[in-house]
Amino acid sequence: MPKFPSSTLPLYRKKPPALPENNRGKKYMFGVTRVDDKGKIALPKKCREVFNLKTGDAVLVLGDEDRGIAVIKIAEIFEG
Repeated sequence: MPKFPSSTLPLYRKKPPALPENNRGKKYMFGVTRVDDKGKIALPKKCREVFNLKTGDAVLVLGDEDRGIAVIKIAEIFEG
């Protein structure tokens, strides 16, 4: 798990700050989600829309102890 100084990772209770103009359409901050007691997370609706994730889609979960976690839609691996 990446180690962030507490001042760089605030928990947004309402709306996360907008990304700079030059990042729009490429990089996103979708918000905060929590891990439930079964280890599941819910991807925010906007995330599912942007990446066209539907119920039953397979995703690959990657992890790097220094950089964090990435979730990739399996179809993207074979198409790209």
